Amino acid sequence: MERMLESSPYLDVQAKINESVNRQLQNLVKNVHAHFAQDVVPPSAAASGERLAGMASRDSLWDKLRVELDENQDGKISLKEFVTGFKKFVLKQALKQVPLPTSVPSDHSHEMTLLNEAMNRSLKKMVADVAQQYQQQQSAAAAAGCETFDFRDQLQDRIPVKLTTNPYEATARLETIVDPKGLTNVGARLHAEMKKAGQPRSIATVVAGNSGRPAGACGFKDGTIRKLHPEHTTQEEDVVSNWMTTACHNEGRPLMPGMADGGHYIANAIYQATIFKNWGMLDLEGSSKKTVQHVDYTRAQHSWLYGHAWVVRDSFLSAKQTDSYGQRFYDVDDQYPTSLVFVAGPNCGARGHEASSTTTRTFNPHAEKDYGLFRSGVQAALCAGLMAMAQLGTEVALLAHISAGIYAGPHKAKLRADFEDIVNELLEHTMCDSPSGQAPLGRYFHRVILTLLE
Repeated sequence: MERMLESSPYLDVQAKINESVNRQLQNLVKNVHAHFAQDVVPPSAAASGERLAGMASRDSLWDKLRVELDENQDGKISLKEFVTGFKKFVLKQALKQVPLPTSVPSDHSHEMTLLNEAMNRSLKKMVADVAQQYQQQQSAAAAAGCETFDFRDQLQDRIPVKLTTNPYEATARLETIVDPKGLTNVGARLHAEMKKAGQPRSIATVVAGNSGRPAGACGFKDGTIRKLHPEHTTQEEDVVSNWMTTACHNEGRPLMPGMADGGHYIANAIYQATIFKNWGMLDLEGSSKKTVQHVDYTRAQHSWLYGHAWVVRDSFLSAKQTDSYGQRFYDVDDQYPTSLVFVAGPNCGARGHEASSTTTRTFNPHAEKDYGLFRSGVQAALCAGLMAMAQLGTEVALLAHISAGIYAGPHKAKLRADFEDIVNELLEHTMCDSPSGQAPLGRYFHRVILTLLE
């Protein structure tokens, strides 16, 4: 059969017939190619890299086609490579359906008509199957969702937040753990230790966000998620990159070079279905200071205006490691389950060069001049995150320094020195209502941990 395909007239005749194939089918093929082009895992890479082991051995039609079409094994599928390979693949499927004559006939027209009909059937079925698998994966990726927790009324009027769980006997106080590789390393290690001890506990991870732009520098107004890599020096971008890298791996579509800058449909689908447009600027391109939260942060003179939290449940994060060449990477073989809790404290230290910059549109000059306002705004954001976690039933809270980096402006040193007191005040003095009565917020956590890099 292979010799017949490689020799004479069948491929030549079929090539002519292919030119008359339905234009709609050709467009469908091009659309499928677009998905393949951004979603290739070269078999050679999967075989050589431990973290990608087994990726190319999946038995779905998608993966079989992906291996078949990447003829030069370079991890990319050009349109020419795709169309040529796809035709051959479909032709082989069609030849299985059409009995070929045992001898060379004098007239090929009947056999070629049957072959053409079988080829079109195979093409339609294959495109439909691939499209269905693609849609199923997008739906699975988009299932997470994002919940908004608005505690502004509770913070403004000191109303105890209502909880459904009963408190622990002791009030948790802030612990600090030093790990140069960051809080996801701490989360992965704690999860492994608790699991080994037979006492797994739910973990939530705080993300120090931007009140004007979900995902910070990784989130873009067109709904794509970009700049996904482990070299970020800011906490939000690092955690978002980790989240997306881990999620794409778990979906069986790992982030490969060239796909981490807006080109991975799973990452984009997760971003669009969770935090994209859940908070931030209403006008993504202009200079308006109106936000989804109905807060103009440039005029915010009340700390409770920072009392929002946005939660993505059922997520996974990976430990961060360094290889023998000094390159950092997210170790997707060392994960922990977590809820992601995004909060946004005051910004009084970062302004962009343009009026459309989200840092310009969230810069709070009042907090810049008043450390008391800045401190209480940070505390309100932390309180929103902790109260959201308590309502989720979280047992271990992994905190982040909120507004303690570029957003701190003139208050950086003072805030960092004050941070432990800020958290412990919340744990000891913020009251909550539960079935057993009122208790301080700290009694609803087993542990509350802040990771220090040094």
